[in-house]
Amino acid sequence: ADWYNPIIQHGEVDFRDPRRDHEHGRIWRVTGKAQSSKLKAQNLTLLTTPALLDRTLSKSGWEQEQSRVVLRQRGAEKVLPAVKPWLAKQTDPRAKLEAMWLHEAFERPADSFVSELVTAPDERLRMAAARQLSR
Repeated sequence: ADWYNPIIQHGEVDFRDPRRDHEHGRIWRVTGKAQSSKLKAQNLTLLTTPALLDRTLSKSGWEQEQSRVVLRQRGAEKVLPAVKPWLAKQTDPRAKLEAMWLHEAFERPADSFVSELVTAPDERLRMAAARQLSR
Protein backbone atom coordinates (compact mmCIF):
# COMPACT_ATOMS: atom_id res chain seq x y z
CA ALA A 1 0.00 0.00 0.00
CA ASP A 2 1.82 3.05 -1.22
CA TRP A 3 0.50 6.43 -2.23
CA TYR A 4 1.43 10.08 -2.07
CA ASN A 5 -0.49 12.83 -0.33
CA PRO A 6 0.67 16.44 -0.37
CA ILE A 7 -0.34 16.85 3.30
CA ILE A 8 0.11 14.93 6.52
CA GLN A 9 -3.19 13.30 7.42
CA HIS A 10 -2.85 13.01 11.17
CA GLY A 11 -5.13 15.92 11.99
CA GLU A 12 -2.54 18.67 11.71
CA VAL A 13 -4.26 19.94 8.56
CA ASP A 14 -7.95 20.85 8.47
CA PHE A 15 -10.15 17.93 7.44
CA ARG A 16 -11.85 20.17 4.84
CA ASP A 17 -8.52 21.03 3.16
CA PRO A 18 -8.96 20.52 -0.62
CA ARG A 19 -5.56 18.80 -0.87
CA ARG A 20 -6.78 15.94 1.36
CA ASP A 21 -7.24 12.67 -0.57
CA HIS A 22 -10.89 11.59 -0.31
CA GLU A 23 -10.77 8.87 -2.97
CA HIS A 24 -8.29 6.36 -1.61
CA GLY A 25 -8.46 4.31 1.55
CA ARG A 26 -5.83 2.89 3.82
CA ILE A 27 -4.92 -0.73 4.32
CA TRP A 28 -4.76 -1.33 8.03
CA ARG A 29 -4.35 -5.10 8.09
CA VAL A 30 -3.75 -7.78 5.50
CA THR A 31 -4.58 -11.38 6.45
CA GLY A 32 -5.27 -14.63 4.69
CA LYS A 33 -8.88 -15.67 4.11
CA ALA A 34 -8.54 -19.16 5.53
CA GLN A 35 -7.96 -19.64 9.24
CA SER A 36 -5.40 -22.31 8.36
CA SER A 37 -3.17 -19.64 6.82
CA LYS A 38 -2.43 -18.14 10.24
CA LEU A 39 0.91 -19.12 11.68
CA LYS A 40 1.01 -20.02 15.31
CA ALA A 41 3.89 -18.55 17.26
CA GLN A 42 6.20 -21.13 18.74
CA ASN A 43 8.61 -20.87 21.62
CA LEU A 44 11.78 -21.70 19.70
CA THR A 45 13.85 -21.79 22.89
CA LEU A 46 12.22 -25.14 23.70
CA LEU A 47 13.54 -26.79 20.52
CA THR A 48 16.69 -28.89 20.37
CA THR A 49 19.74 -27.53 18.60
CA PRO A 50 19.30 -29.84 15.55
CA ALA A 51 15.65 -28.75 15.31
CA LEU A 52 16.72 -25.11 15.38
CA LEU A 53 19.30 -25.81 12.70
CA ASP A 54 16.50 -27.32 10.60
CA ARG A 55 14.46 -24.16 11.10
CA THR A 56 17.26 -22.05 9.60
CA LEU A 57 16.27 -23.68 6.29
CA SER A 58 12.55 -22.91 6.75
CA LYS A 59 10.51 -21.13 4.08
CA SER A 60 9.51 -18.62 6.74
CA GLY A 61 11.99 -15.76 6.99
CA TRP A 62 10.83 -15.03 10.54
CA GLU A 63 11.46 -18.62 11.60
CA GLN A 64 14.91 -18.60 9.99
CA GLU A 65 16.04 -15.43 11.70
CA GLN A 66 14.57 -16.26 15.11
CA SER A 67 16.22 -19.69 15.00
CA ARG A 68 19.56 -18.03 14.30
CA VAL A 69 19.02 -15.70 17.26
CA VAL A 70 18.28 -18.60 19.63
CA LEU A 71 21.28 -20.55 18.33
CA ARG A 72 23.58 -17.58 18.96
CA GLN A 73 22.15 -17.18 22.45
CA ARG A 74 22.95 -20.83 23.25
CA GLY A 75 26.63 -20.23 22.59
CA ALA A 76 29.33 -21.83 20.47
CA GLU A 77 30.09 -24.65 22.92
CA LYS A 78 26.54 -26.02 22.65
CA VAL A 79 25.84 -25.28 18.99
CA LEU A 80 28.99 -25.88 16.94
CA PRO A 81 29.44 -29.56 17.91
CA ALA A 82 25.94 -30.22 16.53
CA VAL A 83 26.59 -28.57 13.18
CA LYS A 84 28.67 -31.30 11.48
CA PRO A 85 26.26 -34.19 12.26
CA TRP A 86 23.34 -32.00 11.17
CA LEU A 87 25.12 -30.99 7.99
CA ALA A 88 25.83 -34.63 7.08
CA LYS A 89 22.06 -35.26 6.88
CA GLN A 90 21.21 -32.21 4.75
CA THR A 91 20.46 -32.16 1.04
CA ASP A 92 19.71 -28.44 0.81
CA PRO A 93 22.84 -26.60 -0.38
CA ARG A 94 21.89 -23.65 1.85
CA ALA A 95 22.77 -25.80 4.88
CA LYS A 96 26.49 -25.16 4.28
CA LEU A 97 25.75 -21.47 4.05
CA GLU A 98 23.93 -21.56 7.40
CA ALA A 99 26.84 -23.46 8.92
CA MET A 100 29.29 -20.88 7.59
CA TRP A 101 27.19 -18.04 9.02
CA LEU A 102 26.96 -19.75 12.41
CA HIS A 103 30.72 -20.14 12.60
CA GLU A 104 31.10 -16.50 11.66
CA ALA A 105 28.55 -15.43 14.29
CA PHE A 106 30.65 -17.19 16.93
CA GLU A 107 33.83 -15.64 15.49
CA ARG A 108 35.16 -19.07 14.56
CA PRO A 109 35.31 -18.98 10.75
CA ALA A 110 35.17 -22.36 9.01
CA ASP A 111 37.32 -22.15 5.91
CA SER A 112 36.17 -25.59 4.75
CA PHE A 113 32.60 -24.30 4.24
CA VAL A 114 33.83 -21.22 2.43
CA SER A 115 36.00 -23.35 0.12
CA GLU A 116 33.04 -25.56 -0.75
CA LEU A 117 30.68 -22.64 -1.29
CA VAL A 118 33.10 -20.84 -3.62
CA THR A 119 32.59 -23.64 -6.15
CA ALA A 120 28.84 -24.11 -5.56
CA PRO A 121 26.61 -24.25 -8.65
CA ASP A 122 24.26 -21.64 -7.14
CA GLU A 123 25.63 -18.15 -7.75
CA ARG A 124 24.05 -16.86 -4.53
CA LEU A 125 26.10 -19.32 -2.51
CA ARG A 126 29.27 -18.33 -4.38
CA MET A 127 28.49 -14.67 -3.71
CA ALA A 128 28.05 -15.33 0.03
CA ALA A 129 31.37 -17.18 0.09
CA ALA A 130 33.09 -14.31 -1.73
CA ARG A 131 31.65 -11.89 0.83
CA GLN A 132 32.99 -14.08 3.60
CA LEU A 133 36.44 -14.17 2.02
CA SER A 134 36.51 -10.37 1.82
CA ARG A 135 36.26 -10.06 5.62
